[in-house]
Amino acid sequence: ASPRGAPRARARRAATLPAARPAASAETAAGGTSARADERLRRPRWGTLVGMPRETGIKRVAENRKARHDYFIDDTFEAGIVLVGTEVKSLREGRINLRDSYVEVRGSAHAPELFLVGAHISPYDQGNIWNHDPLRVRKLLMHRHEIERLAVKVREKGYTIVPTKVYLKDGRAKIEIGLGRGKKLYDKRHDMADKDAKRDMQRALRGRGEDRR
Repeated sequence: ASPRGAPRARARRAATLPAARPAASAETAAGGTSARADERLRRPRWGTLVGMPRETGIKRVAENRKARHDYFIDDTFEAGIVLVGTEVKSLREGRINLRDSYVEVRGSAHAPELFLVGAHISPYDQGNIWNHDPLRVRKLLMHRHEIERLAVKVREKGYTIVPTKVYLKDGRAKIEIGLGRGKKLYDKRHDMADKDAKRDMQRALRGRGEDRR
């Protein structure tokens, strides 16, 4: 080829070559991410709950009024409840009855455990095959030294452990249990008389307020 045709041949070869990629920015070369990559990282993944408020505070679910009617409650404790299947959903709807329930101490003296017996949690309406036995025995969760203290009271001093109420604490199911001494018949009558007296006093106060109007 003549020297005059050499520049034209080099121009044709340059036109057929792929365009070179732009040089990486200083941020990307130093290990940073591009704006597009940052946008991908900020996008929520599937299954992520965006903007869902977290439950806080205490919400009462059920109360066992019979416990304080039948027992003198000397002390109360908070415990967790081991729930399965759809029990949590039923409990959130308030479908639990503590009326005939009690807490039983099981296991050895060195490793006692507490179980909730007789509490009725209704089956969840949409649970189908995942529903549970409404009256199944449920384990309670407490610190070991608290369980040992309660076990000693029950085995040596004749106390009874009864559930007083169930509530949600920061979205988690909790139960308050009381260390109780059984009331005699005259104790129950005395309590009923006190309630009647308080009720009569409240009615009298309401009547005075209406007369003033």
